[in-house]
Order: sequence, then C-alpha cells, then structure tokens
Amino acid sequence: MRKEPLDLRSFQAGGDGGYRGEHNAATLEIKPPQDLKKSADYYRVAFSVPTEDVPDGVVRTKELYPGKDGKLRVTLWNQLTQQSSLDLTLEGYKDTGDYIGKSNVVSLTIGDSVDGPDVDVDGDPQSLAMEVSELRRTAFVSADVSEYGIAFFNARGDQVEDVPIEGGTGGTTDHNRLRNRDMADQHPASAISGLEDITIDGGVV
Repeated sequence: MRKEPLDLRSFQAGGDGGYRGEHNAATLEIKPPQDLKKSADYYRVAFSVPTEDVPDGVVRTKELYPGKDGKLRVTLWNQLTQQSSLDLTLEGYKDTGDYIGKSNVVSLTIGDSVDGPDVDVDGDPQSLAMEVSELRRTAFVSADVSEYGIAFFNARGDQVEDVPIEGGTGGTTDHNRLRNRDMADQHPASAISGLEDITIDGGVV
C-alpha cells in the first residue's frame, strides 16, 4: 500500500490521491494544522464526492485519531477515487464532541487509469490451457471405416466426426488396432485396406 503525505500545517494547494478506481491502495498520512493539534482530541476528515444526483458533491466523513507520531492516517476507498480530483478538509473536535475548527480545503489529484471490461488476451496461460484441453478432447485417435463412411473417435472413445464416403469400394478396418494406436502415429496402413479408391469431398484418401 502506498503512503501519500499531506501536510496541513501550512497552506497546501494539493496532494496526490492515487489513481482512479483504486480501492484501499493508498493511505494519506496527514499532519494536522498546529492550532488543531494543540486543542483537538480527535478529528474528522471530510471528503467532497460528486455523485450522479449531486454533481457538486456529497460529504463523506471518517473519524481519525492521531498515531504515536502525531500523524493521522486514512486509506482511500473506491467511492473516493472515481473522479480526477478529490477535495477534503480536516475538522478538529474535543472528546465532548465540541467542534474546534477546520483546515483549509485541499484538492488531491487522482491519476488516470485504463478502464473497460477484462478480456482474455492472446498468450494468456489459462486461455491457452483451455484450448489445449479442447484439442486433446477432440483429437482424432481412431477411425471406423465402412462402405458408408468414416467415423472418427477421440482418446475417450467419443465419436467426434462422421464423414460420408461418396463413391469408392469401401474398405475393412482392424478397429482395435486403430483405437489403441499411439496418438502421434499416422493411420497404420496395415490396419486399413481398400482405401485407395475412397473419395472424401472430392479428394482421394
């Protein structure tokens, strides 16, 4: 988590509030003005946040207590990082709830971020793994040949394609040898006979 310093002991025109759309990614480390530090027991930081219904901004506050180093810390949540800037002021209070005073208004700059829906990209490992899995699932590792056509099967024995034969004399097949052969092998010629006259989609097998 990034730490963004904000010194309110003297007039400060602005500061860095992180990037648009961030959530709990940046923590402001605020040094309160001297007059508030002397009298306040606790503080409230007030943010002006524009909304669709209130373009000028609604006020969202958070109660803060100083750390051992005297600094006040507040982590910026998603509601605060939707615009290109964020106005805030620091208010001081007594334990009784009595108001002490406030700092000058400070405008934080919220940097630009890329925006849009997340999609898979070429080379994404998870996407590639799914493609490989699909290829393995549909890989042709066996075929049954008859006078009517050729049925292709994957490693699990599922039929994945059926190609009719137009013309030709058909052939005979040693089905067991075809189904049990290594995936890297070509169709063994000794397992298929009579394929020299088989035509599939205008080509000879």
